[in-house]
Amino acid sequence: MPTPSFGQQLAHTDKKVRDRAIVMLSKFLGENPEISDMDLCKLCYGLFYCFWMSDKVAVQNDLAQSIGSLVLHLEPLLALRYMSALWRVMVLQWTGIDHLRLDKYYKLLRTLHYFGFRFLERMGWEDEYLDEYLGILRSGPLEQQESKVPDGLKYHTVEVFLDELEKSTSNNFEQSVGTKLALFMLQVLVESDNHVLQARIIDAVQPRLTAVSAGRRYPCNQNDINVFILKHTDGGLNGGAAKQLKELLSEDVPLVPEDEGLKAFSELLKKESKKQSELRKRKHGEDAGDDVEGADEVKDATPDLPTAKVKKVTFGKDSVKTFSKKEPILQKQQSNGPKLRRDSHPMKGAKKSKKK
Repeated sequence: MPTPSFGQQLAHTDKKVRDRAIVMLSKFLGENPEISDMDLCKLCYGLFYCFWMSDKVAVQNDLAQSIGSLVLHLEPLLALRYMSALWRVMVLQWTGIDHLRLDKYYKLLRTLHYFGFRFLERMGWEDEYLDEYLGILRSGPLEQQESKVPDGLKYHTVEVFLDELEKSTSNNFEQSVGTKLALFMLQVLVESDNHVLQARIIDAVQPRLTAVSAGRRYPCNQNDINVFILKHTDGGLNGGAAKQLKELLSEDVPLVPEDEGLKAFSELLKKESKKQSELRKRKHGEDAGDDVEGADEVKDATPDLPTAKVKKVTFGKDSVKTFSKKEPILQKQQSNGPKLRRDSHPMKGAKKSKKK
């Protein structure tokens, strides 16, 4: 059956014709693994409008499963080309979706992510296929250079990316895979100048790196995450993104730096982490009545930073301003010096006496 005719059957107004074409689709692609990219895109256009025609929720769910699960029944290279063509069509057609159909297409996108990870799991998470899949997303819904990609599609992609990973695998994958996927998200954040996209990436990544969900932690190498963050927050990144990235730093994991600059920064972080931990205990009265060894030193200590510029060191939700050696001296002089009121100026008293 010629490809154009088959694509027309997928987008037919008669549901019976569409259903018959969906059943034949897997067999058709299996018999034509060398199908051209142009014809594959035509088929994906047919699938897009086939989903457009579906109205009932049950029909939509079944059709989304059929479209997404097709990658599990194709040869690996054809499956990757099929996913690439689907995402290309989604990017081009997204702005034409009306608000009444938007929710069901969000469901379809979730299903595509879900079976994308199922495909990678089936291939043993090999770097060749994982890199190719991430490249498809980078050139599709997460493309940063092209303005053709709608922001709504980007936002939804980063929001559901790790959710569907957990659903499809239950976090049963190697630590290296989890690290690579987390760094992929952070790399998108670093390369983007969209503040909303950056914030949504942080919202998606932070809970998995800082909290235990359902008794299981997201498997990744926190040391690699820390090194990546320190490298990309040392200049060249706008202040808001740098601040958000620093919130992902883990104070529980020892940093293994790659150069002296990172080593110095690591030592400062550990020093500040220890001091802030003691200060928080004293503030909340957790150690009331107990003698804390070195409490006076902690209270009076000030970090010895190389510059006199005020910096902000962030640990999770708590933050503290650190100053150079000169800053506390200025504060002490201001607090201990005489406070003059406007009506206490000596010249004002002199003028009043002359009038009298």
